[in-house]
Amino acid sequence: MNLISAVERYQQQQIQPNNANELQKQQGLELLAPNDLPDNNDEFINSGMDKDYQTVATQFHPQAITFPDILSMRQTLYEHSLINLREANTLVVATQTYPDNTLFNLEEALDDYKNQDSSYEANVDVGRLKVITANIIAARNH
Repeated sequence: MNLISAVERYQQQQIQPNNANELQKQQGLELLAPNDLPDNNDEFINSGMDKDYQTVATQFHPQAITFPDILSMRQTLYEHSLINLREANTLVVATQTYPDNTLFNLEEALDDYKNQDSSYEANVDVGRLKVITANIIAARNH
């Protein structure tokens, strides 16, 4: 088995913007204060995003997923504008230590990552990714 470091894997799988302007457009320059975070559940219910989540839910099972599936799911979520560039990269960083053929629970992996990285940005991204994961699970159950 060929071992790869977490940094190398992250660099290989990172979504790269074409230029700095595109990166700023996709991520925005300001971080939201914790109380200013959007309520993604209301956004999900009221915006028609349920169809996008349904599309993702038919392809992926977040409670039993592999790292290659995470890469595919990340791309699908990004294409449907359900995650931004930074969240896409956080999703990879949070799950890249799992071997390719090992099933894991995405919610637990996000919790583990949040416990390892206590930065404000990581907490915001992980919080949003957990809401997205919950929405995918809810869409799977409908």
